[in-house]
Amino acid sequence: RQLPVANPGRVQQAARMMLQAQKPLFLFGGGARQAEDIGLLMRRWSAASFTTYAGRGIVPPDDPPHFGAFLARPSSAAVMAEADLVIAVGTELSEVDLWRQSLGNTAPLIRVDIDPENLSNLQGQDLPILGDATNFMSYLGRLLPDTRVSDWRADQVAVRRATWRAELTGEHPAIVQICDAL
Repeated sequence: RQLPVANPGRVQQAARMMLQAQKPLFLFGGGARQAEDIGLLMRRWSAASFTTYAGRGIVPPDDPPHFGAFLARPSSAAVMAEADLVIAVGTELSEVDLWRQSLGNTAPLIRVDIDPENLSNLQGQDLPILGDATNFMSYLGRLLPDTRVSDWRADQVAVRRATWRAELTGEHPAIVQICDAL
């Protein structure tokens, strides 16, 4: 079931913030699973992204610049600190998504969720948007130019993703392969 974005003016504000950002970073949770073409939009905008475990597969795992489902790695907080805009779509940013007290961002945080309770949790946000992830991404896609270049470098993202994968494999042998199979 899709619900409209409750406040289109806030999506327009998010688009303006996106146009000003040099290093936008998206976080996709399971609530964004129904949204179509997210990988295409990320490539089109050259925006970096993470997914929560519930959001795995929303962005193809090898898409540059996609950090993967490694949001819970402690050093992902340093990546958050590099971003100049963070957009969390369809994620509670719960303890089991982060395994730390805060996301680590210093940049503005836009939160998009269908559940108003998720927009009032302790993670805070600079721009809460009540609405369906599919409609939000579609509307944002219409407001932004077809292509834009960000300062995220795909080769640096790939190195971090490979490092986190190797760390996780070393800590929990076979868990990465099991998760990949699932």
